[in-house]
Amino acid sequence: MTEQVRAVHVPKLLAAGEFDSDALAPRPAVERMAPPPNEVVLLDTAEHGTDILEFGDPAAADEFRRSVLDFLAGI
Repeated sequence: MTEQVRAVHVPKLLAAGEFDSDALAPRPAVERMAPPPNEVVLLDTAEHGTDILEFGDPAAADEFRRSVLDFLAGI
């Protein structure tokens, strides 16, 4: 994974559930390795990936959608 993360030189949005242990464990390493620009968003959920949109708290899903749209508007 290290090589792949270091190879991405475009703007990156790293979004994860604040209580998703699978996503949080590698997060510090990914943040260190990923060349800027990076934006990190922690959502108030334990859901992972697209489950945030389907099964999580609607407020977290809305925040995720807003974060993605804001990120895309800024690049």
